[in-house]
Amino acid sequence: MGETVILEVTNLRKSYNGQPLLKGISFSISAGETVCLLGASGSGKSTILRMIAGLENTESGDICWQGRSLAGVQVHQRNFGLMFQDYALFPHLDVFSNVAFGLRMRAWAQRDIELRVDEVLRQTNLGVFARRRVTELSGGEQQRVALARALAPRPGLLMLDEPLGALDRALRESLIKELRGILQRSGVPAIYVTHDQQEAFAIADRIILLHEGLVAQTGSPPQVFAHPADAWVAGFLGLGNLLPGVVTAEGVETASGEFPYKTALPVGRAVTLLLRPQAEVVEHGELKSSVTGRVSDVVFRGQDYRVELENGLFFILAAAPRVGQSLRLKILHMEVL
Repeated sequence: MGETVILEVTNLRKSYNGQPLLKGISFSISAGETVCLLGASGSGKSTILRMIAGLENTESGDICWQGRSLAGVQVHQRNFGLMFQDYALFPHLDVFSNVAFGLRMRAWAQRDIELRVDEVLRQTNLGVFARRRVTELSGGEQQRVALARALAPRPGLLMLDEPLGALDRALRESLIKELRGILQRSGVPAIYVTHDQQEAFAIADRIILLHEGLVAQTGSPPQVFAHPADAWVAGFLGLGNLLPGVVTAEGVETASGEFPYKTALPVGRAVTLLLRPQAEVVEHGELKSSVTGRVSDVVFRGQDYRVELENGLFFILAAAPRVGQSLRLKILHMEVL
């Protein structure tokens, strides 16, 4: 990850119909870094992207590129590449002509166009499709054509708004690794918008998680996963079971029992206890270190099982219990939020 800050967003604010959408968003992006704006629908992710692109005005705040404010700079003068969920390819043109379109609009010389398009088609593993019409390609191949077209003019920043959203999950999963490799090989810094946390974890160097118009947390995927900032972040990321509780001398008392946990918080403080879903079935053990319940649902996940109890808690187990079976589960990881 680069250390030179190239884009700085400061205190962005925006309202729609009198309702605040962005309440002061600030973040920066370094050279060569892929940053993911992650959040639920309506959290303002795409609005931030459109503001950076110049497609939408800010109410207040500033966006600086390489130390210079972009206020008043037109879209075409920013040299940013855009890729949306709707690839907007030209169906009557072949792959080469689709990728070359932006270069021709910029009046590149024909020889330079040919060299650059050949280069970017190799980067995106599309060389063999150069003369094929885009209507003859699969959804994943069309996605790569749109990416190649965005990369062709050598943008200073690439912005991708839910680029895999129109694809089914199996195809998305197969393309995430390929897309990440293309971004890394290109060296172009990127802002990637998604509502899918697994997609964000897989593709981003750093995640910026948005909630209610503010940045809820920022950090690398391992940092965010290991240390959620609060109960909302943990819940949004599906990191485990969230139990309201009260600090006791021994740990945290919840409706599901008391859990031993060392904390510097004062006794009586209301907290949220996060029980990570990894657990082990036990026959014996201290009640304070385990959860008991009757199995209400079992879902096979490929290498393990997601097991839900009648009390609403869920856990990941190596072997499948029976629906209706009573279990005692040892909690392997917990934390106070």
